[in-house]
Amino acid sequence: LPHLSDRDDLNYIIGEMIAELNIGHTYVYGGDYSRFPTVPGGLLGCDFEVDAKSGRYRITKIYNGRNWEPLFVAPLVQPGIGVKEGDYLIAVNGIELKYPANPFELLENTAGRQTAIKVSGKPGGEDAREYTVEPAASDINLRYDDWVESNRQKVLEASGGKIGYVHVPSTAVTGLYEFGRQFFPQADMDGIIVDVRYNSGGWMPSLFVDRLGRRLSSYWGRRYGTVARFPSTAPVGHLACLINERAGSGGDAFPYFFRQAGLGPLIGKRTWGGLVGMNRNIPMVDGGTVTVPTVGFMNLDGEYDVEGYGVAPDVEVENEPDRAAKGVDQQLDSAIDYLMKKIKEDPPVRRVPKPKDPDKS
Repeated sequence: LPHLSDRDDLNYIIGEMIAELNIGHTYVYGGDYSRFPTVPGGLLGCDFEVDAKSGRYRITKIYNGRNWEPLFVAPLVQPGIGVKEGDYLIAVNGIELKYPANPFELLENTAGRQTAIKVSGKPGGEDAREYTVEPAASDINLRYDDWVESNRQKVLEASGGKIGYVHVPSTAVTGLYEFGRQFFPQADMDGIIVDVRYNSGGWMPSLFVDRLGRRLSSYWGRRYGTVARFPSTAPVGHLACLINERAGSGGDAFPYFFRQAGLGPLIGKRTWGGLVGMNRNIPMVDGGTVTVPTVGFMNLDGEYDVEGYGVAPDVEVENEPDRAAKGVDQQLDSAIDYLMKKIKEDPPVRRVPKPKDPDKS
């Protein structure tokens, strides 16, 4: 203790101490920190590369986001903004930009503020256009949305339009929202990949699994149009669940219940293994906090389960780093292969034919 220089050092010592419990959800954070002024940045929601010949920054990718949602607004994909991939960023707020100058330096303190950018299709700046944009404080949601949509498109193309894709980022509010947005429009596909990799947890995932486990109970023969299914959002196709070592807490419970409900195989790597949950915290005198795990997950045989081990996959697939760096997702490919074989062996039935109308005369 005499050698501690700041609150982070103390948190490290407390963390090492409570780590002896070998229990998940045992955290320490916060406390009496020195306060320093910070300079907010600004991001355009795009990727750059330097053109070696001209020193200009070329925009290689623009993230589209979801402009109808405040947390997913893409600065360069707004009405009237004609920036395109391949354009060069010539200047920001009237200051010319060339390497080794850093574009993020010119974008400091611009988040949420009207900012003038000049772009051109040519590195020399001929025919440059100027637009007023509002940079974002963070583009993590734009990049996440792009990753999910890219996976969905990949699955759709590889399966000839037969298989859907749903990513569940958590089992809390964000996860519920994303699940509802993605799952229900794809419920009638021949197969669905439910991806809970990187799931950060939250609450117990009963609602998710209940929705995935719904089964058709009846049909309705409509006077006009086709036969309707009931419930209309019950999945008709085969399911598979992707997991990895970065899914934990609710991300452990999700695949556990998915397997228990017999919904399909788990594909990927064993999950984190944190199902001793916390329901209270202990505040410290300087505003720091230590969490208190108090409730342990038990299986139906009355034994503690999952904690410290995780949920193992039925089909173990490693995403090898060198291939992942090239954009190859071996776990996703494995799920596609499994569902395509399953659909061929056991084609889903979406509807039964409408019977002849009864004669009531």
